[in-house]
Amino acid sequence: PKEDLEKTFPNRGNTRGLFAATRFTASKSGTVKFAITGKITEAWLNGKPVKPASTLTLDAKQGTNVLVLQIDETNLPDAVRVASGDVSFLTN
Repeated sequence: PKEDLEKTFPNRGNTRGLFAATRFTASKSGTVKFAITGKITEAWLNGKPVKPASTLTLDAKQGTNVLVLQIDETNLPDAVRVASGDVSFLTN
């Protein structure tokens, strides 16, 4: 939530950006779709830039993948959420 980010990162304007990352597994290589809640300014899948949007359709590899999002730290969203029925998100 926005309030947690403001408390945790009070000097967020003095950084190179605010980033969030998630790891997920894909059962096979191919297209996966993500719904993103909250405005993002940049995005990367496995280190390769992708066009930021509220819906991402990406080409994932089979196995573990990493999705990184850059959040607009000057205009924090109330929350950032990534959802997909195509993959399994990893918690560790």
